[in-house]
Amino acid sequence: MTQTIRPFTPLGEVEAQERLRQFIEHYRPLALLLPNVANFEENSWDLRGLYFQAVQGNSKLGVCFTKQVAGRKERERGPLDQPFLTFTKAYVLHLIGTNNWSTHSPLASFWLPVLRCVEHELIVARQTEPPCITALTEDVCEAINASIRNGAWNAATKYQLCLILNQLVVNLQDLGLCIRRFTWKGVIPRHVDNRQKVGPEGDKARVNMLPTPEAMSAMAYCFARAESPREKWVSAINGLLSPRPARLGECWFLRENYFVDLEVQGQKRFGLRWWPQKHAKPLIKEFLANDPFVPVIRQAFDWLIEISAPARALAKWYEDNPGRIFLPPNLENLRGKAILTVAEAAAIRNVAAKGFLHSNNWARRRGLVPVIDPGTGEMGIRFKDLERAALSDLPNGFPWFNRGKNLKYSDMIILTREGEFHPNCTTSSIMFALPNVATYYRALDVMVDRHELAEKDGSAVRIRSHQFRHKLETVAFSNGVARSWMNREAGRAHISQEESYDDRTDAERVAQTRIVSVQRSVYGEVMAFEPKRPMTYEETLAGIEAAKRTGYAHITDKGCCIHNFVDKACTEFRDCLFCEDHICIKGIPEWDRNILAACDAEEANFLHATEAAEQGRYGVREHIEGLLLPRVVYCRQVKSLINNPAVPKFSVFKHAPRQDPYDPVVNGIRLHVECGRKEGRDRAWLDRLEHALEKLQSIRKHHPEILFLFGGSDE
Repeated sequence: MTQTIRPFTPLGEVEAQERLRQFIEHYRPLALLLPNVANFEENSWDLRGLYFQAVQGNSKLGVCFTKQVAGRKERERGPLDQPFLTFTKAYVLHLIGTNNWSTHSPLASFWLPVLRCVEHELIVARQTEPPCITALTEDVCEAINASIRNGAWNAATKYQLCLILNQLVVNLQDLGLCIRRFTWKGVIPRHVDNRQKVGPEGDKARVNMLPTPEAMSAMAYCFARAESPREKWVSAINGLLSPRPARLGECWFLRENYFVDLEVQGQKRFGLRWWPQKHAKPLIKEFLANDPFVPVIRQAFDWLIEISAPARALAKWYEDNPGRIFLPPNLENLRGKAILTVAEAAAIRNVAAKGFLHSNNWARRRGLVPVIDPGTGEMGIRFKDLERAALSDLPNGFPWFNRGKNLKYSDMIILTREGEFHPNCTTSSIMFALPNVATYYRALDVMVDRHELAEKDGSAVRIRSHQFRHKLETVAFSNGVARSWMNREAGRAHISQEESYDDRTDAERVAQTRIVSVQRSVYGEVMAFEPKRPMTYEETLAGIEAAKRTGYAHITDKGCCIHNFVDKACTEFRDCLFCEDHICIKGIPEWDRNILAACDAEEANFLHATEAAEQGRYGVREHIEGLLLPRVVYCRQVKSLINNPAVPKFSVFKHAPRQDPYDPVVNGIRLHVECGRKEGRDRAWLDRLEHALEKLQSIRKHHPEILFLFGGSDE
């Protein structure tokens, strides 16, 4: 049998019922490819293993094929009715095989709720017949859509469920699993995130994503006064989330060899090895040697390494001794006994003997059954049963936590011993545990409450790990940090989410755009359109080389292009001669030849179009007037300039800037003039801005066909 789930391919023109049978029979044996699924008939699957990995801890990645129920009556859920149950299992395997998902969340959060709604509405529509997917029609889809719209989900989830329903209908039609062929599309109003809105409502939503100054001060206060291992552990994580944008889950990938000694241009720097989530590549976060956060990072790692040392030693022992239980040195003599007393078994677990076999305790949950020791006649526990139960607590996939990142449990400095942070449990001497997100938040809230730290309104300080990330990125946006650098430091594989972390208010964004330095030219590039003094050939080439080094210029076959391709792609589709970002220089033989050849090509196009217009071809005359004639007029000016000996050699020329009513530079300067008048700014400052505006507008009024000559030299 193949080692991956093969997608189902419909064969032949057969009835929908037969196609459904083929679909199910195709996927039924493929359920065995999931390591934690015993057989296809199970109604609850654990998807850990081949396709999905548990990110934190050894928790199951479960999907349950149960009915839709009203409210939160989870205990009342029964399995889906046949034959819809069998179809749902096969379709889940189909989704796993045809989607490159990194987590099982799409299945559990969206696909299964939609399939439960489908089953429910099929039962309502066909009360006398069992629910079958082949009976799906437009009316049933409308009922499903209404069920989603009236459900208890939030607006964003409803929108996603509607998209999933639309995709399900398309997939069923492609697979031929419906008796009736139809086209249907559900509609639910799209949820608009308040953070994307303009106005007080949007400002409030964005500010709520940021930690308050009181919360940030509370974290620093707790870090400086951490006492117990639990407080040091959670403070260390906060210390690592504070210097640069990071995710809480990324702290689970940290190892002991975190430090990299760097030297950049003779300057010593501190390098922090970091393994991002979401498929981003590993990176080294650089800090100046005197950065105030460097001691915080070192202290955080010292705490984590110290706290995790016993747990990592346990993990290493189990890695080197597979199939055996670890025993403390003072209990190693018990390894040879066949039957342990209850007191001895409890001592191995480091718990009280009283209640060890209680129905709610670890022993009974692991299936330990007491036996009578024939030698003493007392009740005891078989050593091999205790060993089996203890080894069942090892995480799935042990000793590897993440093969892709080459990380074993014995290398994880986030590791703790079982029960180490639980206030009502003793610390296990035989088993380690991997903390999860709940462990972090419980420890964080308990630490804050111990110090009685409060917000301005008197409520207890509550902070969430992702607020550190929002705070750091918002500060970076406010200070104009390069987004490319920020995306790298934030560990993003894609830049599409960077705007989600810009939590500035509308007033802060507007204020930042109004900042203009009086010592510099307005907007930097405005004066670049002024006619300059004649430049020598050497000065021109030196300027081009300087622009090339900055990445904003490159040599073309007709001159030099100063367009910033990092900002946006070419807007003229490489039609360089007619682009206002392209600079031509007279007197360079290769460029002159190419420019004249392009002008001749335009003349030929104009001649062919004129002949077509004389033949009465439709639309040709408008094409000549709107496009070809202005280009030919411009080309004739260019040819005249190149062939005119009166024009100095190495004259720099280009196409005149086109007039744009929405020119951001002109509008920006006009806005600053108006604001300066309202604020009573210095008259000289206003005169300078108005002069720049008049100069720019006079330049922009050039007709597109007019050649724009900068200057030249006779050298």
